[in-house]
Amino acid sequence: MSQETQSTARQFRLWQIKIFSATWLTYVGYYFCRKAFYVVKAKGGMGDALGLSSWDLAHIGTAYLAGYAVGQFSSAFFGRKLGPKLLLLTGMGISLGCNFIFGISNGFWTMLLFMTLNGMAQGTGWPGCIGSLGYWFKRKQRGSVLGVWSTCYQVGSVLATAFAAFLLGLAGWRWSFFGASLVLLAIWALVLWLHPNTPEDVG
Repeated sequence: MSQETQSTARQFRLWQIKIFSATWLTYVGYYFCRKAFYVVKAKGGMGDALGLSSWDLAHIGTAYLAGYAVGQFSSAFFGRKLGPKLLLLTGMGISLGCNFIFGISNGFWTMLLFMTLNGMAQGTGWPGCIGSLGYWFKRKQRGSVLGVWSTCYQVGSVLATAFAAFLLGLAGWRWSFFGASLVLLAIWALVLWLHPNTPEDVG
């Protein structure tokens, strides 16, 4: 193997590590703007503060799931048009914006509308991350890589739930949403800086 080939292989390996790290953190970050609602809706939190009944909260939760399903299906189309990086940046940007709006919301219909939009944005996470990994890892590597990468599910869920609960107790339910937005905003900036759209973009 020539010195130039070895150098290219090392560069590609470095990019694989960057992409793995960026997408792993991305999916962890998505959970922060996914879990906050389910933490703060309980008794003494958002539901009581906004006068929402159990039926109202159930409708909001269902709206999220419906939006999530639409987001996953539509991401197949938009992912091919935008590429994985732009798909993730768009989805994360919309989701963190929705969570900020949840933090200033005062009514059922605002929550319902933006929870549907949040679900659609959250639906970009899996297609965007897997699309990124598919660009950068060979088929024979993907099983092992995905096995390690999938720890983001457990880590993201635990951290997001604990973080929302901590802010709920410390500063109230609105800050559970604001905090989630800030976490995802930090990861959004990291992906913008660290993650090229395709391998061709870096030669």
